[in-house]
Amino acid sequence: MDIEYGTSTSSVIVYTDESAAIQFAEEEAWGMLDLLEHEVYLLDGEININFWFSEAATNVQVDRARSFVIRTFLLRRPFQLGRQPYDRLVRNMNINWNTLSSKIFLDGELVHHDRYDENLDPIK
Repeated sequence: MDIEYGTSTSSVIVYTDESAAIQFAEEEAWGMLDLLEHEVYLLDGEININFWFSEAATNVQVDRARSFVIRTFLLRRPFQLGRQPYDRLVRNMNINWNTLSSKIFLDGELVHHDRYDENLDPIK
């Protein structure tokens, strides 16, 4: 299995998917060609999914990152066609979180911070 549980420090659990970077960059899949880095971790009952893009990233790439988070983690419905980043984490693991937080950085600057509660309602 390519989903790994990192070390747990206090209440942080880091998740990795070795194929995620490749899948995010594939034009036919997510097309996030200017994605520099991403991370997924659980902290005190909140699942965090963060993306860092280079300054060359387009609004389309940023929107695709937001769509990935909503579809895969908030709705917990990874796309059915083919393998998707972190789909095993969502489908096969019994991981519960109360809130979801996603941050998207463009050239080091925070451009989106979305948070949702367990009822799928946005948190202001």
